Amino acid sequence: MPSKATFFDDRDLLVIADCVPLMYHQVHSHLLATKAVVVGCPKFDDAPSYVTKLTGILQNNAVQRITVARMEVPCCAGLRWIVHQALEASGKPIPVDQRVITIRGEIA
Repeated sequence: MPSKATFFDDRDLLVIADCVPLMYHQVHSHLLATKAVVVGCPKFDDAPSYVTKLTGILQNNAVQRITVARMEVPCCAGLRWIVHQALEASGKPIPVDQRVITIRGEIA
């Protein structure tokens, strides 16, 4: 994923856990809409490298708003931490929403 890309400019960004689309069948209509998307897993992937990459994306593009979509399981909370760290490092006051998907496939 490039740190500078026109598909991030003047768009909302969806930061989504890779397991969410498997559990939430309305992901396209309720979460994706017109957002730019980045996908990851805070448990199995390298979270510090995600912070670095997301910081670059936020610094180099005009992201309007961020939505974090994660599962309700504890390991997925790391996705919100990654976004928080990247926002702090970027120095930008971008609003953040969070959507938590239950293990039953519903938005909590």
